[in-house]
Amino acid sequence: MSYNPSFEDHQDLLKNISEKEQKLIKRDQHLNRVTKHIRRKVAQNTAQNAWLEEMSQGLPIMNQKDSSMKEEVSDNTLEEYQSINPPVINKKKSLKQRRKQKERLLEEKLKKLAKVEKKKVSDLHRLKVLKEQVNLVDKKVLLNKQKRKNIMK
Repeated sequence: MSYNPSFEDHQDLLKNISEKEQKLIKRDQHLNRVTKHIRRKVAQNTAQNAWLEEMSQGLPIMNQKDSSMKEEVSDNTLEEYQSINPPVINKKKSLKQRRKQKERLLEEKLKKLAKVEKKKVSDLHRLKVLKEQVNLVDKKVLLNKQKRKNIMK
């Protein structure tokens, strides 16, 4: 399809759309006709009450008769109820708090750097020790080779 279809293409498209729309209308009419006896006519007030009752299922019941009970329930629910993600309070930090936090972060970074440097130094020392050990082993191997040569001669 191009952006500017020919007249016939446009008419075909309109025809297809109207056929689909008629099928949908027929289907809706059929469903209404078939399910008419299933749906009962309910007054709007009773439907609204039923909806309200259904939606409030599981919530603490608040009756107008029990005003003292209402206060107790509200107190209990305030104490017991905690949301999964409680609302966040936008509490601004003072300059002192910000300064302390920056100092703390700087100290942590310095500690990490010192730890890394210490590890580097210990690794270098360990490398020196390992080199010495390898050299000793190599010397022993060379001595053993020379002894074998001397024995073989």
